[in-house]
Amino acid sequence: LQAMARRLVQSCERHGTPLTQATKAIQAFEIDPKAADRAIAVVCATLVALRVPSAVGTLLAREWIRVGDFLESSLCFPIADFVIGNPPYIRLEEIPSSKAAMYRSSFSTMRGRADIYIAFYQAALEQLKPNGVCAFICADRWMLNDYGSALREFITSGGYSVCHIVEAHEV
Repeated sequence: LQAMARRLVQSCERHGTPLTQATKAIQAFEIDPKAADRAIAVVCATLVALRVPSAVGTLLAREWIRVGDFLESSLCFPIADFVIGNPPYIRLEEIPSSKAAMYRSSFSTMRGRADIYIAFYQAALEQLKPNGVCAFICADRWMLNDYGSALREFITSGGYSVCHIVEAHEV
């Protein structure tokens, strides 16, 4: 988020666009309110360091960073040029059954004993504009295990492609 905020400030300056017009330029989701507050504070400090007035920095950080469930919210997102994330690795069996049922009914790739990061991939890909980019830090088990078969099919039949994989197994 800090890098995105820096780049957005630079872009607005370069193009003569008031930063206050960029309230919808970033949409970040954090389900944990305390983690969201920390992220807001970090982004505010980053903006202030870039000479953005404190009040504007606070306004923007609060607009950009939301406390919420990305998977629930993604069902009504506008499309995006980039979706970047580090989805959680949580088995469906470890979350409330009503939430698990909602995820399964909303995301066709959620099959078998899948982790919810599978749904994050589908949600992210469905939000992309043509030629958009999804970049996730994520386990690669979906490429190998049975529970990833629906996601693999979704990617190949939906016209998506995997451009880069960085393996960090031995790191």
